[in-house]
Amino acid sequence: MLGKVNISFSDRRGRMAADPLGKLAEASAPVRVNSVHRAFGAVPVLDDIDLEVTAGSILVLLGPSGCGKTTLLRVLAGLEQADAGSVHIGEDLVTGPGVHVPPEKRRVGLVFQDWALFPHLSVTHNIGYGLERGERKSGRVEEIMELVGLGGLGDRSPGQLSGGQQQRVALARALAPAPRVLLLDEPFSNLDLHLRVDLRLEVRRLLTELGTTAIFVTHDQDEAFTLGDQVAVMNAGRIVQQAPPDDLYRGPASPWVARFVGDANIVEGTGLGASADTIVGTIPLRHEATGDHQVLVRPEHLDLTFDGPGVVSLVEYFGHDTLYRVDLGDTELSIRAPSAPVHANGDRVSLTYSGPPTTSWPRSSAPTSPTPWNPNYEALQ
Repeated sequence: MLGKVNISFSDRRGRMAADPLGKLAEASAPVRVNSVHRAFGAVPVLDDIDLEVTAGSILVLLGPSGCGKTTLLRVLAGLEQADAGSVHIGEDLVTGPGVHVPPEKRRVGLVFQDWALFPHLSVTHNIGYGLERGERKSGRVEEIMELVGLGGLGDRSPGQLSGGQQQRVALARALAPAPRVLLLDEPFSNLDLHLRVDLRLEVRRLLTELGTTAIFVTHDQDEAFTLGDQVAVMNAGRIVQQAPPDDLYRGPASPWVARFVGDANIVEGTGLGASADTIVGTIPLRHEATGDHQVLVRPEHLDLTFDGPGVVSLVEYFGHDTLYRVDLGDTELSIRAPSAPVHANGDRVSLTYSGPPTTSWPRSSAPTSPTPWNPNYEALQ
């Protein structure tokens, strides 16, 4: 298991302060993307992308398969050329009109989905692969192996390591040259659930303590929210919203974003200024609204009581909470309660809203489902 085989990143907090790897924080740089476009033949993949990442922060690109996340990461790395727009890393223009700095000159670290380790090289030689000969002999490889919990494993080959250990080798190799920004393409997707959860929390802690600028790609909302200082949601080749996780969850820009980042009921309502009249009663709003609106109601913000116009149609117990589906005639709503099941299928119930002020949108706004971009896009990535 991860905790038994390796030292936790957090166990070395004091060691990192005095470690020469402190130059990782000095190397970290902001990233700025302006009006980037990219197409494969006649197929547009990135459409007017704007993105800001502050130095030392973690940004997560979140979106459905085929939305352009990996292509954007490859443009940032220099593995793909943009057709238009610009990319700055720190003060340096690395992509722009007539400018394409190659990947090896950008000082970016890359962690791939399949980790891309060299099976014929030892852990030590995998990590030191991108270093100059003098740096490989300076003890830097050993320092970073200790930092990521690989101490004593330098002579092993990747095939002799667990999945979590292989992921640490990939991370160590990317960090060893002190990159200005670390780019990670779904780095935990090949791990089992429990190891994935443990490792992503440790990686988050490590990158935060090192002050490393990092950009992750994922389609997993839980992963995005636990990793990111900021989350940029992509759909159909565009960034539709960039915000801290809490702002994104409480104030999504559209019904589609609301549903993509978490369970959501979107109910019809009439704006009354600071509140809206809906099928579950009067709901307070974050921003004033009048007329026909769609109102966001998160399942955890609804309470159930016995007797009423609703009928329980589904009960799912998850241990930490229970999910109910309630049929109200013209609509069906989800309710999440932090308890064992109290209601059963067929029970008649009432629903009341108990959450904070929520978000609404004018009735005519926003697609409520993902916009098709290109059904063959996965083959193009």
